[in-house]
Amino acid sequence: ERRGLDRFGVGEWREGPHGLPWLVGNAATLFCAVDEALNYGTHTIFIGRIEQVAVDHAAKPLVYQDASFGRFVAGLD
Repeated sequence: ERRGLDRFGVGEWREGPHGLPWLVGNAATLFCAVDEALNYGTHTIFIGRIEQVAVDHAAKPLVYQDASFGRFVAGLD
């Protein structure tokens, strides 16, 4: 519900590539350069080229598959 700069008052924010705000603590963040922006109705669709990836290896992402929730488990072969 926060708008404008007020939405950056919650969480730990840092400056990411290109000077854009980055929320620390995400399981993974993809930093992209915009290759194209397409206007469609009331929305804009952005086509991006991944330039950098940040991964929080301590994160425990939640997965939803086949109508149930689960988590990734490392080390299973």
